[in-house]
Amino acid sequence: MNPTMAAWVVGMVDIFPVTLVPGPALTAGTVLGCLGGLSGKFRPLIPGRDVAAAVLLRDVGSSRAERYGEIPLVATIRGSALLWPEGVTDEQKAKALAELRASNIRVQR
Repeated sequence: MNPTMAAWVVGMVDIFPVTLVPGPALTAGTVLGCLGGLSGKFRPLIPGRDVAAAVLLRDVGSSRAERYGEIPLVATIRGSALLWPEGVTDEQKAKALAELRASNIRVQR
């Protein structure tokens, strides 16, 4: 676990590499949505459109091409470290937290 993760990842079983869609730089702690289907690609969560599936473990630079990030397969994460999309509502956060739990990501309050 790198030093930046140590502050907000309470426990983790394993790290998994994932493909991120092209876009701006992302910060560790960003809640990710999976595009679904067989693509297995992730992007920053778009509430009402994506299912919250993971949390980014390390910062990722911007790119016009697909890039790679890392997510935990099973983890407990401090809720204060999660980065949500601008304008997300409390109801959308509650739904996303339930979806993360279903993906073996527990969030401490």
